[in-house]
Amino acid sequence: MPDLLPTFDFLHASAKTMTFYEPRRIPSLLQSEQYAEVMLRHNRNPKDPLIKEALQARLSRQQVLQSVAEGFDATFYIDEVALHDPTMRSVLDEQLLQLVITSTVPHCHVHIIPSDSFDDELQTAFGFFEDYDGNSVLAVHTATAMLVLEDVEDLAPYLRKLNELRETAPNEKESTEKISSAARP
Repeated sequence: MPDLLPTFDFLHASAKTMTFYEPRRIPSLLQSEQYAEVMLRHNRNPKDPLIKEALQARLSRQQVLQSVAEGFDATFYIDEVALHDPTMRSVLDEQLLQLVITSTVPHCHVHIIPSDSFDDELQTAFGFFEDYDGNSVLAVHTATAMLVLEDVEDLAPYLRKLNELRETAPNEKESTEKISSAARP
């Protein structure tokens, strides 16, 4: 298992609130098993023996969304283009159904960013975590690494992006309607 997974697991397990933005794809905590496997195989050597381990780690991490801890909250901003990704067509219907189901969980908030609002300025996946003691960190994901930021100055551009997303995103009901309409009949 890559060294970053224990850090990622800790961030998820200790968070009171989590907010994610992953441009052009479904965030890993919301991925169906089939979508996650296709994504992992696409991003690695398809014959990599660690894919099964990475898939199980990803699916296990999703258990955090079943949290009933007081005050726990998870918010996801998803680009509308991810709902129509032709490279994921074989697994997209199931994925869209999982998104609709997840959007009904009271502490999970799914917002679809309209494709006409797409902003090329900051196209890096990141997650913002706040724990029960008021500590905040941001995990920035690159193609090959994860960087954990704590310094206020380092967080600033990502927090600005989150504010823009909050202002741009339709409400949860409208977002669920976008997800439902993206599913094939």
